[in-house]
Amino acid sequence: KINYKVLSTQDIKVDTSDTILKPYWESKSLSYMTEISYDVKYITQEKVNNTYETSKLATYYSDNKTHFKDSEGKILPLEAATVAITQELNDKATKDKALRTYISYKKGKLGDDVVFQTATISVSKNPFSVAALEKITGLSIVSPYMKPILVNGVYHTFELVKINPAQTKSFEDAKSEV
Repeated sequence: KINYKVLSTQDIKVDTSDTILKPYWESKSLSYMTEISYDVKYITQEKVNNTYETSKLATYYSDNKTHFKDSEGKILPLEAATVAITQELNDKATKDKALRTYISYKKGKLGDDVVFQTATISVSKNPFSVAALEKITGLSIVSPYMKPILVNGVYHTFELVKINPAQTKSFEDAKSEV
């Protein structure tokens, strides 16, 4: 025969005093680590907004008609696709400018007007996209530059400055997790 007793919350007493928790934390301290973070410098490339001559729009349209379709899947006429053509040409020019800036950055030949921004990113603190973080984790101090990547409609060119390795959390920092 098995005898059992139903426990209520009043029957269970949990001691969370530091005198009990600290020895447990000391034996399992490697389980309470900070996450790896990356210090980066980056340049943003704002969108290019050019105006194009009708002949250039027509040439681009004739070469890329299949890009410009309506909701029914029919190819739009040149007049209806002008805004989309201009947008596509501007996107292409923006990407080209970002790549040229990246090459200059990598060679150390950037102009004085380029503004660098800095950030420390990790899995929990990532103001960029998941794809950007994945590419940044693949960088090293030997090869710190990353080609421009599109994040929220803006191209970012990253340089890895420092990798901050995971460290054991202090007892006070890990106390809520223990």
